[in-house]
Amino acid sequence: MPSNSTASLNRRDSKVHAGKHGRLRAAGLVGSSIEWYDFFLYGTAAALVFPHVFFPDAEGINGILLSFSTFATGFIARPIGGLLAGNYGDKLGRKPMVVISLMGMAIFTFAIGCLPSTGSIGLIAPILLVTCRFLQGIACGAQWGGLALLLSESAGPKHRAFSGSFMQVGVPCGALLGNLVFVIVSTSISHEAFISWGWRVPFWATALLVPVVMYIQLKIEDSPEFEALKHEVSADKPAVVRAPLWQAVKSHWKTILLASGTLSATNCVFYITIAGALSYGTTYLGMDYNSMLIAAMLSTVVAIPVTLLGGKLADRIGRRPVIIIGGVGILIWAFPYFALINAANMAMFTIAVSVAAVF
Repeated sequence: MPSNSTASLNRRDSKVHAGKHGRLRAAGLVGSSIEWYDFFLYGTAAALVFPHVFFPDAEGINGILLSFSTFATGFIARPIGGLLAGNYGDKLGRKPMVVISLMGMAIFTFAIGCLPSTGSIGLIAPILLVTCRFLQGIACGAQWGGLALLLSESAGPKHRAFSGSFMQVGVPCGALLGNLVFVIVSTSISHEAFISWGWRVPFWATALLVPVVMYIQLKIEDSPEFEALKHEVSADKPAVVRAPLWQAVKSHWKTILLASGTLSATNCVFYITIAGALSYGTTYLGMDYNSMLIAAMLSTVVAIPVTLLGGKLADRIGRRPVIIIGGVGILIWAFPYFALINAANMAMFTIAVSVAAVF
């Protein structure tokens, strides 16, 4: 039977661990929110500004398509970032990859806000834009997996999904923050000033990510699982393998494909809401952009508690049932979603995007 002093030490250690993990969750949430703020900011700018700044000679829909094609570059790069971070995260640790990816995101997003327009330097401007977006996508893909692992592996077995959900909460928080900043800036100055220089201010605000990166680097420890893995020796060989990416693909390719396909459905709905639907509504349905932006912001507010609840449920009833519920919900809601948006009614639009955020 443990003595009073032993029990007291155990309680103290438990409180210290809880405090450390609480700080990790907070840092992960803030870092993820600013990271996704950076990534989503580009989508809003692609719909509103970039056709005028980087593709001024393209008329109407052509300018919008060219602008969104650069937006798509980030999605092409994200799997590359995920693969690189996964490979080196298994070799070097979760924390180093999180720090590198967050810092990279801050640098490349800030650089987008500094780019000269096509009217100033010609075709080099959109080329630089695509380059920054590609590098931004690599950083974003690296951050997602690295931060998810760092948060989930640092929690106890019964709280891993909930802890990991703090990283995912950064997605709606980042979208909310990006839309809010754009609304504030666009309504504070004239349209001409906004197109000329005002759109750059939200991109420069990404410098706020740097203190978060420094905090994670200096104050946060790597996950206990990776620390144990580094010191584990089996048959005179370290447990950290030389080619973790190849080994993962070789041994778990079915799971990887299934997870990728499942996540792609939720991503499609989310990005249609925060970027595609806004452009479609203003260009073809004649809806007010600021009103649509506020509706999109409301949908992200709905997504925040739902994401945390999903993490709680996944710890209680399992990951699979929660994934199935979300997938079936997306499938069912897809049909009324587009019908409600095409009604060109703000109330219907708000219902469409808010219910979609639940799944």
